[in-house]
Formats: sequence, structure tokens, C-alpha cells
Amino acid sequence: WDWFTGLMFGSILSATDPVAVISILGSLGAPKQLSTLIEGESLFNDGSAYVLFLLWKDYVTGIDRNVGEAFAYILRLSLGAIGLGLGMGLVMCLWLSFIEDPITETAITIAAAYLTFYVAESEELKVHVSGVLATVVLGLTLSRFRESISRTSEEPVKNFWEFLSSYLDLLIFYLTGIIVTDQLFHGEINGTDVGYLILLYVFIHIIRGVTILTLYPILANTGYGFDWKSGIIVTYGGLRGSVSLALALIVELENDVDRKTKDRILFLVAGIVFMTIIINGTTTGFILQALGMTDAKAEERRAFKLAIQTINHRSDGLQADLRDAPYYCDSDWRVVRKHLPVLYEGEDKNEVKHTCGRYVSYKKNSPYEHDHDHDPAKNSANLAKNSTNLAKNSGNVVMKKRSQMATGEEAKHHPHDYDIELNDEVKTE
Repeated sequence: WDWFTGLMFGSILSATDPVAVISILGSLGAPKQLSTLIEGESLFNDGSAYVLFLLWKDYVTGIDRNVGEAFAYILRLSLGAIGLGLGMGLVMCLWLSFIEDPITETAITIAAAYLTFYVAESEELKVHVSGVLATVVLGLTLSRFRESISRTSEEPVKNFWEFLSSYLDLLIFYLTGIIVTDQLFHGEINGTDVGYLILLYVFIHIIRGVTILTLYPILANTGYGFDWKSGIIVTYGGLRGSVSLALALIVELENDVDRKTKDRILFLVAGIVFMTIIINGTTTGFILQALGMTDAKAEERRAFKLAIQTINHRSDGLQADLRDAPYYCDSDWRVVRKHLPVLYEGEDKNEVKHTCGRYVSYKKNSPYEHDHDHDPAKNSANLAKNSTNLAKNSGNVVMKKRSQMATGEEAKHHPHDYDIELNDEVKTE
């Protein structure tokens, strides 16, 4: 191999896939900051590795550039991709903010993702920026403005993209397995390449460890904080996955690269992916336990978090039922949703907090300020039941009483007039 082939191969192996490690960290209750660091590194690794891969692939296939041209090419691919992804992301979020339908919102995210990649990579449009990096920025923009997705659509959108991601990963692994198997029987792979594979597995960990050790002072004093235990996990958790395989398959399709080089690149990349997933992916948990970075109550915390999600999901279902009720079908439910409490996990992981809007908040100097029990769940239930009674009575409630119905204050003093006493079932729900 010449230098450019080696650099291209290095950029392919630079893309990490932390899915297995993140799953292990979550199941064992490892620090959330560590998971965020590994996942964030992988996210930007994929984009930057693809940009460098395109640069070195051009050199390998005979497209020569001087240093200035190469630098300008990298800037165009990266900065142009950031601008395109940000612009497309903002348009997508604005569009989503006017929609409240799970199928439509899912379709919008699909169209935005693939349209962004197509515009970035299309030869006809001549934009010529990194489609991978542009799509990454698109996703980050949606994450920043995630409130543009309606609450009833968050779960369907998330589930669809998780399914699509798993399916495409499976497809890439399937295609690579077929090609590598064919190479082993009909290609130019021999015992020497197997020896290179083992040495390569050792050296990618050494190189990753040296890099993290070099950056340790910066990592330890900035961001989330970093210690030597985290350094070991980050070094050992650098698994390779579908992105590396996809780049190797791109090389496989290049007619300007000789057959032996293509076979060796795909074999080595597939071998590294296999070894990191089988060896590192299955032993990371033992290393976490040996370093004392696990949480014995991780299962309880997951059950606790699932309970919160179930309550919020039940609330969304009740809202969907009310939207179909004849009394409320003309209501602006996007406004109503902003006024309802949403449960979320507290900082100490053992408490439930809530967000609430004006109907369950309390103004200073309110005449009822000291009488409220400050229970958002009870006040929301009172509000819903009072609103139903108001509709059933065809609005025959005096204005003074209407203003007090939002928090159940009138019902507290005249419960028999409004019949909104909360039974045990309602309190529990």
C-alpha cells in the first residue's frame, strides 16, 4: 500500500459504532456522562471520517490536489454540510410545529433526512458537500428543537427510526458477510492477511489509548469531567460497526482500485468490526464491574423511568380520547397540551418532578395562594372534571364560579354542587 491507500484505510477504521457499549453502560448503570461522551464522539467521528475518506479516496483513484486545494475541499465538505444540515433542520422543525399527526410527522422526518443527503451528494445539483455530516447536523437540529414534534408523536417517530436504523445495520452486515465469505473462498486473502488482522486489532487499541492519554488534561478539566477509569472504558469501547463497513463497500465498488487492495480492505475492516463487537462488546461489562463503575440499583432505576414514561403515555392517550369528544373537538389542543403537567425524573433519580402550565401554576398574591395543596395531578383532574360538568350543564355556571373551577377551589368549599371529589382510583392514576 502507498500512503494514500493507508490514509484512506485509516479514515475507514476511524468511524466508531458505540451502540453495543452504550447499551451495556445503560444496563449496568454506568455514569450518564460517560455514555454521552462515547456517543457524541461516535457521532462526530462518523461525519469527519467520511469527509477524510472522500479526500483520500480521490487521491487513490487518481484525483490529485495540492495542499491548498485539499484544505479548501475539506472546508467545503464540512462547513457546507453544517450549513445545509442546519438550514434543512430549521425548515423541518418549523414544518413539524404546524403538524400534530404521528404518521405525517414521521414522514416529514424521513423526507428531510433523505432529501438532505440527496442534495448534499447529488451530482446534478453540484452542491458537493458531505451528506453524512449534513444529515448528522439535521438530526442535532431536531434534537435541539425537539418540542416541534408533538408529544403524541414522539414515541412513534423514535420507534420508527430505531427500527429503520436496526434494519439498515442488518442489511449492511448481511451484504458484507456475503462478500467477505466469497473472498475467503475465491479471493486473494491468505494467512498473512489474518496475521495483519490480529496485529491491527492490537494496534487500534494502542493508538486510541495514546490519543486519549494525550488529550487527558483537556478532557479532565473541561466538559463533563474525565478520570482514568473513564479513559479505560473509552479506549476499550471504540467498537467499529456499520459505518466502517459501508465505507469499505464503497471502496469495493471503485473500478480504479485494484482487486487485491479492495479485497484486503474489506476483509480487514470486516474482521475488525467482528472482533471488536465479539471481544470488546461482550467483555466491557466485566471491566466496568472491575473498575467499580456500575450501579447496583440500575434495574430499579430503569423500572422507575419506565413507570414515568407509562404515566405520560397514558396521559397522551387520554388527551387523544378527549380530542374526539364532541365537547372538545374544536379546542386548540396544542395550547391545551402546553398547560398540562409532564412527569420527568429528578436529579437524584429517586424523585418525580413535573412541568406545568398556567392552569396548575400559582400566581403571587393570589387570593387562593395559601389554600392550594400544590398538587398538579389533583388540580389537572379537577380541571378536567369541572370542564366536563361545565359542558354537560350547557355552560349554565356563573362567571364567578367558572373562574374558580380551574383549581377546584370552589369545589373545595362546595363539593356537592360540583361533585369533583377525587376517589382513590383517580388519585392513583
